[in-house]
Amino acid sequence: MNAPDRYERFVVPEGVSKVSYERDTKIINAASFTIEREDHTIGNILRMQLHRDENVLFAGYKLPHPLQYKILLRIHTTSQSSPMQAYNQAINDLDKELDHLKNEFENSFLIRSYGFSSPLPLKPVMFAYIFAVPFVLMLTHEVHFGTQGSNPGIIKLHDYGHLTGLHVYWHFGVRRWNVMVEMGVVYLFY
Repeated sequence: MNAPDRYERFVVPEGVSKVSYERDTKIINAASFTIEREDHTIGNILRMQLHRDENVLFAGYKLPHPLQYKILLRIHTTSQSSPMQAYNQAINDLDKELDHLKNEFENSFLIRSYGFSSPLPLKPVMFAYIFAVPFVLMLTHEVHFGTQGSNPGIIKLHDYGHLTGLHVYWHFGVRRWNVMVEMGVVYLFY
């Protein structure tokens, strides 16, 4: 068969940039962006985000051909903004929105799975504070608690990163802090 290989849908060839920009010579504050190896998913989400911007007069995209794995995005803005600024702002806003969506999803997962949500962002934690007492969560699967002048308490997590839902409890003062290891990622919450 002479069908293109599947990897060509998402692997950008060497020497080709992911996004190229071309100013429109006929219309002021208009430009075309060619985004390689993307389809309707990115095209539609970018178009909708650009429509939220008050300075964008027109935003549209098209796929030139079903066997060409790229989209052509056209943006026309007011004089207060440029197409490049509108494009960059849309990308930044989408990044923040998708980060928020991911955090909400992970929080909802914790509530359904374990009956509570995390007060901290669900990311691997390097430094945090318990009642103004610093501790360090080492990436070597050790958790050190302690104050100045005292022997720190150590909880060894060993290498249980392959287990899901492993909990290690440490009582410090009135609060119980949980350290959870899931798929090799260490989370801290109370």
